[in-house]
Amino acid sequence: MRRVGVGLVLLCVTLLSGCANLKAVRGFAEETRRISEAFDPMLGQAVEQCRLAFLHRRVYTTDAPLSGFDAEAAWQRATQSCQPIEDSNGTAQAMSRALADYASQLMALADDGSGGSGGTEAIGENHEALAGKLEQFQDAPRDQLGAIGNLLRFVSRGASARSKQEAIAEALGHEEAVGALADALVVHAERVHGAYLRQRLADQDVLADALRSETASPTSSRLWLMDLHAQTRLLAERQQSIARLRAAVAQMKVALHDLRTHLTTLSAQERWVEVRKLGREVRGLHRQLGQAF
Repeated sequence: MRRVGVGLVLLCVTLLSGCANLKAVRGFAEETRRISEAFDPMLGQAVEQCRLAFLHRRVYTTDAPLSGFDAEAAWQRATQSCQPIEDSNGTAQAMSRALADYASQLMALADDGSGGSGGTEAIGENHEALAGKLEQFQDAPRDQLGAIGNLLRFVSRGASARSKQEAIAEALGHEEAVGALADALVVHAERVHGAYLRQRLADQDVLADALRSETASPTSSRLWLMDLHAQTRLLAERQQSIARLRAAVAQMKVALHDLRTHLTTLSAQERWVEVRKLGREVRGLHRQLGQAF
């Protein structure tokens, strides 16, 4: 009877240890998925923001008479000017979805050891197409294209390993590519969204001066000046979002490296140190996004 009791205790310890392993992986996967979600407002508004920056300059600073202002022509010129951003932004959004799918795949492995359940065939088609577009995506690191391609195939097809431990090791083994993919998204956000924010902030004084010089409708100009002030505050908040995003991705890479290099001791309490730091960074990122968008 005593031996049975000891056996049950050992079994419980083993199960609890296994749950601790999976909790660490699940925690990392959940925070990584939330990072991928953070790209959505920046990428989703990039083209529209580019057009608005172009049009604001046209509306506020032009010396052309009102009778000669063609709204449709201005819109078409704005669209043409922002076409390169629209082209690259579609690839960036697909990369963000791939990062989310990696996190979901890892979470599925941690939940039941299977990964790659229903629907992975359609995901595979999308990611295979994305792999072919990365060579034209200027923010993707040239020396990491092969590794990112392997990551996309993993996400599309699921883990090839049979055991849960091996499958999780296989997923974490894409550390380099996951970091490169996330870094490329940060670079893109800084180059496209960040450049827009810097331009808009630099333009605010110019636009305000143009409004102050208006004499035909001072009340309307005052309302526009109040709107510009509110926009300036919002633009500054959005700049902070990019800094928060960069910090969260950096900590994501640290946490992933820690998990991958300690596969045999995932149940150790130390494995939670970097994952908890990641959680704090991600919570701060989402708070900032809530204020900025």
